[in-house]
Amino acid sequence: GPFPPLQLPRRNHLNAMGPRGAGGGRREPLTRSCLVVGQLVMATVLLVGAGLLAHSFVRLMRTDLGYSTRNILEFQLLLPDTYDVPKRAGYVTDMLERLRAIPGVEAAGFSRHGVLITEELMIGTFVPPGRGLEEMRKETLARVRSVSPGFITALEMRILHGRDFRDSDGATAPPVVVMNRSAAAKFFGRADAAVGQQIDWHLTGAGVAMEVVGV
Repeated sequence: GPFPPLQLPRRNHLNAMGPRGAGGGRREPLTRSCLVVGQLVMATVLLVGAGLLAHSFVRLMRTDLGYSTRNILEFQLLLPDTYDVPKRAGYVTDMLERLRAIPGVEAAGFSRHGVLITEELMIGTFVPPGRGLEEMRKETLARVRSVSPGFITALEMRILHGRDFRDSDGATAPPVVVMNRSAAAKFFGRADAAVGQQIDWHLTGAGVAMEVVGV
């Protein structure tokens, strides 16, 4: 009878169409070249990113933060919720006295918000002389940080004009404020012109008069 149709082995068919078939040898080097180029591009991006990161780190280390970072110990103090304000104030005062009595301690202070914990109160409105409340409410809010005497000294902040906080600036004394140079220049035109000026801090109701004693 007639011969059956000729059938090629399946492996020959796969070899003919596989990666080593016609044209497959040219695609493989091309694929490798693309991978190499991609790796070089990624390596270049990583090197550039690492260089920018190192440059930013060096610039950050050279930036004048306005306070010292040498030999400074900061810790967070958590008091029970059952402590009222007078008890909290007494505890902090006693703690600062004990810390200052430790040999080698040059200064100790307390802040409502820490230095490394970048949290400040951005409430209320400061109204300098010659400005109105509604006008100042449209300005950028001033950031407020409640601190004790010794805080500025402990961080070696430079008092440019006026004085630092004193122990006499207590709860029964007239409220005082120390402003940074930028705020003093913004509100009073010149940093040295702020000392001795009265500003009103409006939180709720009538404003509280505060004297600028230092910059």
